[in-house]
Amino acid sequence: MTPISNGLTRWDNTMRKRTICLLLCVFAAPAAAQDSTITLWKREVLNSAKLKEQRAIYVTTPEGYQAGTSRYPVLVLLDAEDRAQFNLAVANVAFLADRGAIPKMIVVGIANGKDRTHDMTPVATSGRAKNFATAGGVGMFADFIVDEVMPLVRAKYRTLPTTVLAGHSFGGLVALEVAANKPGVFSGVIAMSPSLWWNDSSGVVEYSNALAKAAKGERVFVTHGGLEPDIDRTTAAFSQRMDSLKPALIAFGHQRYPGRLAQHDAGSESRRRPAIHLRAGLGRETAYIDAGPRHRLCDADECICRVEATLCGRGSLPWTRRALSRVRNQ
Repeated sequence: MTPISNGLTRWDNTMRKRTICLLLCVFAAPAAAQDSTITLWKREVLNSAKLKEQRAIYVTTPEGYQAGTSRYPVLVLLDAEDRAQFNLAVANVAFLADRGAIPKMIVVGIANGKDRTHDMTPVATSGRAKNFATAGGVGMFADFIVDEVMPLVRAKYRTLPTTVLAGHSFGGLVALEVAANKPGVFSGVIAMSPSLWWNDSSGVVEYSNALAKAAKGERVFVTHGGLEPDIDRTTAAFSQRMDSLKPALIAFGHQRYPGRLAQHDAGSESRRRPAIHLRAGLGRETAYIDAGPRHRLCDADECICRVEATLCGRGSLPWTRRALSRVRNQ
């Protein structure tokens, strides 16, 4: 590549110019924001009977949604009050859909209430969990998601059955709570760096036992990083137990990132690229949705593989072929 002054290549110089242009666009954004037609998402308000208070969710629909009649898969993200991360996920999904790398989809962000710890944790019974005085609301929060949020989304938006729930840290506990105690509600559940240290790691056994007895099929994927000791240790133990139990109806997978904090590192791939590998699974689900339950099951499984890779910034995953093979042979 041809060098230019100061040791830069022409490619470097081009990238610098593009970056400057991008920054100019960003700083010019407030002027564009005055146009009320430019919105990333719509805020929906629910008067929750489960939580006995008003809660908000954020829903983004794909380009062309208003003018069409098509239905779309759904990705549900927890901790949506982290607007920067949620907006990044929305932007990445839209970008990849525009490039034809993934099908268009609806993204639903669920914001936390006044007390995130209460919403996202089981009752504190032992260990460090006892330091969280307001803990214990995860059951009701899971009911809120399943019985109130999803019916609203289904009623107001044109959705396909394929729906994925994703959460990190305490949100990862919520994801596992839903997967274990409400199997089959979501096609797939992704728990990124779940706080399985909670209650002296009792969830390692409780959630895996519940999943082993699940009466409905679903896909469960967990991730963890080598630089987050308590989460790394307990999530590894959960993954090993799941691998040994081999639940008949669960397509389970896990991924460890040895040199990362996974979802707790602000500079990690999972935060910088939260939608980089949503690909053919969702597209095949769209194509085969009328082909009968077996096609839907198989392609939904591939969909979950791709969604996990999306949120964690990974390419093809080693467990994908095993999971697909197991489900397709049932």
